[in-house]
Amino acid sequence: MQTKLLLGGVALFVLGGVLLTAAGQPPTAQPEAIAVPKAKPSITQVGASAGAAAVTVDTAEVTVAAYRKCVEAKVCAERHIATDTPSPCNYMEAGRDEHPMNCVDWAGAAEYCAFAGGRLCTGDEWLHACRGTADLDYPYGPEYQDGSCRAASMNDPARPMTTAPVGSSPACESAEGISDMAGNVSEWVDECKGDYCKFYGGAFLTNEPLSDFASCKRFCAGNQKTFRSATIGVRCCYDGAPPR
Repeated sequence: MQTKLLLGGVALFVLGGVLLTAAGQPPTAQPEAIAVPKAKPSITQVGASAGAAAVTVDTAEVTVAAYRKCVEAKVCAERHIATDTPSPCNYMEAGRDEHPMNCVDWAGAAEYCAFAGGRLCTGDEWLHACRGTADLDYPYGPEYQDGSCRAASMNDPARPMTTAPVGSSPACESAEGISDMAGNVSEWVDECKGDYCKFYGGAFLTNEPLSDFASCKRFCAGNQKTFRSATIGVRCCYDGAPPR
């Protein structure tokens, strides 16, 4: 079942037949993915042109458990991930199956999304999903709220040193039920110049100022495709409804 919402006058379909409340709060039962219109070049132009197809985006970051299935299927190559232990890289650490997959390079992220029947989101698609139907600068509202998401400065003595299970920061969820877009791990996007690719979103350790990097603004970082970091993970987009 699909529920139609409007984003800038364009239909937005939420999979799973789940409605938002009048207060804009996410429902208890969340869908696996939420549809966003194909993005225009500028985030100020919320919505898509008439007749444009929709894409869907994962409501949660890809977990270690999900990524391991791709490795076991021999689609995702281990050369694209860091397997050191002990480390803040989650793949080899016990008890982190529900944490976001991290320490994966751009190609490893793309391999997983193809395995899942999708692809990496473009930067514009990622931003539209983050900003939501209300076109907000943060998933949770119009103003920065310190502590809403798992995102801290590297200069903060109280900073976390690892990720948390995906979706475990409810104050960081958007009204559409998308979690962790401004915290936990940043996410690779399909926005590259040669071998240099971007990643969006806040992470448990984030660049300053947090109000810009842990946001839905067009502030991003980037690195070489082969770069692997404990602060970068994966979220996928799908053309149409994602495979079930």
